[in-house]
Amino acid sequence: MSVVRHIPNALTTSRFFIAAFLIADAVDGAASRLFVPLFIVAGVTDVLDGAVARAFKATSLRGTILDSYADIALFGGGFICTVFLFPAALKARALWIIALFAFQFASWGFSLVKFKRMTSYHTFSSKAWALVIFAALFVLFAFNDPVLLIPTCVIGILATTEEILITRTMPCWKGGITGLRDAHDPPSRVDAHDPPSRVDAHNPPSRL
Repeated sequence: MSVVRHIPNALTTSRFFIAAFLIADAVDGAASRLFVPLFIVAGVTDVLDGAVARAFKATSLRGTILDSYADIALFGGGFICTVFLFPAALKARALWIIALFAFQFASWGFSLVKFKRMTSYHTFSSKAWALVIFAALFVLFAFNDPVLLIPTCVIGILATTEEILITRTMPCWKGGITGLRDAHDPPSRVDAHDPPSRVDAHNPPSRL
């Protein structure tokens, strides 16, 4: 059983390696046949890791934080791949992309200043944004169509705005919350004081 409990984090960690491969594959401006299938595999792991963790009661704050960083690696890597593969599509939507990055870095920066920790909220809006990012990149990589890039930016700006409001509202850092309403709940002892290797037995954090 102890080995099974490591499966969710193994699935999550795989996204770091896939992201690195995708960037290496795209750097010459031409993706190989493995590019899109591996991107799909990465998206599947993003769904499976949380489902497996819940099925085997292996949810943890550490897993939640790792999942957040793996998503940053995958989607950040996807953006870097887009720079190499579809520079014209990004240039045509530069203002939207700059606005999105400004909101995202504002959210991270605000959390670092206030809590000395990165955000790891897993809100419903951020989950919706992740799905739209995946769809936008898949349509772009598989069909050379950037149609979903601007909707992705709009949803991302809304999601990061909610994160900023959550950070402003919470008195102490709390991970794995689903929305602004959760920010008003008192943080658990694990969230507020303990390192992210322990689990709150009464309120285990969710994973994406």
